[in-house]
Amino acid sequence: NEAENQIYDITSDNNMANLEVALLFYSYLNDKEDEFLQKNNFSRDEIKSGIKELVSRYGLTGMADIFWSEI
Repeated sequence: NEAENQIYDITSDNNMANLEVALLFYSYLNDKEDEFLQKNNFSRDEIKSGIKELVSRYGLTGMADIFWSEI
């Protein structure tokens, strides 16, 4: 959760390079087993919500659909 907070902070400037870092973060989390996520107090719903919020802030809401098939 701390990492997600840092992602939120670094993407507050709408720099596209930071968006890439943030999406890689969520992709990394999504590749983890459910057991890992639960152990670290995280869920697939939180990943989905984080991506949705992120792309919305960048004005790329349609891009979120790319990730939904995996989440």
